[in-house]
Amino acid sequence: MMLVCASWVLLFFHLSFDDEILSSVINCGYKSMIFDSVIILIENNIAVFCPGLTDGSLGDMFYFHSFCSLGLIVDLVQDIRAMNGEAVHANPRKTGMIILGGGLPKHHICNANMMRNGADYAVFINTAPKFDGSDSGAHPDEAVSWGKIRGSAKTEVHCNATIAFPLLVAETFAKKAVETMT
Repeated sequence: MMLVCASWVLLFFHLSFDDEILSSVINCGYKSMIFDSVIILIENNIAVFCPGLTDGSLGDMFYFHSFCSLGLIVDLVQDIRAMNGEAVHANPRKTGMIILGGGLPKHHICNANMMRNGADYAVFINTAPKFDGSDSGAHPDEAVSWGKIRGSAKTEVHCNATIAFPLLVAETFAKKAVETMT
């Protein structure tokens, strides 16, 4: 299973669409970039975690909604157990991280890999400064020192992720997919 750890994911904590609901929505022809992305995640069994779920306005909405609906439960502990469990139980498979930006999602996905003595591969793409001590700007060598990345395969790209990531995909994953199809 692949993990996606993103601070921008507001739609999903754990994606659990009933097959009947999912097929009826698809049959209605409802198309949007977000919905198509959700379908791809579900079809490929990709877990989506949002460790900063209660941060900011979404956390405020959970707080206010909890007074109206006492049944709302967001189990962040279950999410962290699931995320860390994916990394711990990945053996004998290898794990890798492509981190776009930094901050909370970077910290959580790196921490999950620390539970298995480090990710086998890591690519950090960001423009964060290295001098302020933030997690966003932390160099891969720091993650190696904590055991979050194994020392052999780490790369850092100083570039805006909206520029670098499409180029990375085009030259790696997309190229491999095209070669496989031909």
